[in-house]
Amino acid sequence: MDIDEATAQLRKLRERAGLTPRRLASCGSLLSALGTSDPAEGAERLANTLFGLPDTPGNRALRLDYGLALTELLKRAPTADERANLGRRRASYADLIQRDVKTLARWSDAAIDELRPLLISDVVTGDLYVVAAVDGERIAGINITERIEQPDGTIKHETTELPNRTPGPTPPMLIYALPRDWQPSTLHLAVVFRRDTRPNTVEALYAEHMVTLPITPHRYPIDVDADGTASYRIPNPSRNTVYGMIWR
Repeated sequence: MDIDEATAQLRKLRERAGLTPRRLASCGSLLSALGTSDPAEGAERLANTLFGLPDTPGNRALRLDYGLALTELLKRAPTADERANLGRRRASYADLIQRDVKTLARWSDAAIDELRPLLISDVVTGDLYVVAAVDGERIAGINITERIEQPDGTIKHETTELPNRTPGPTPPMLIYALPRDWQPSTLHLAVVFRRDTRPNTVEALYAEHMVTLPITPHRYPIDVDADGTASYRIPNPSRNTVYGMIWR
């Protein structure tokens, strides 16, 4: 069975020390599937997703493989060898629960197959919506939604919610660049201004590089509708362009 690149990286990430920001940094497709380019943030998101799943034998085996909650799983503090080596982790856990390591590997593989659909697809060809919610001087969170037309003609929406967990004001800008494996037919950027927040101006803008986006000459005014939403539609967006919205 063919597997996508993010799934392959989920499997490979189990090796050696397991899930760490340093090891995740080399997994570009998996970071895209986690909705971030920051390995530390990606590692936290993946760990939170794993711990949010039911406590099944498969999910416990996968947490073990990733080196997570080893003290809880092994019923003791792990050795340095167990922290650094997948085979040692599996062997110790197999002895504890009286299963063989091949069974643990099968459980772990199956858990990854169940985990992968919970992440963002790393191949996007339909409409993609990136929507930021703004409360006062702070972006409260961003939703990324893929609109997928099914073979039977029905429409399916898959949404990933990315809450802003940091306090305080944020820059008044929404920036988005397509991951390398994504090629949506249309990109929709939108900002929803909540709690009576209304900016004086909103502009859509694009540039070849993120660092030049704030000073790009490619900018266009956007109206805010009666519901407090400003939106920007880009047909056939380019992976070589950074898109954004800025408000004042």
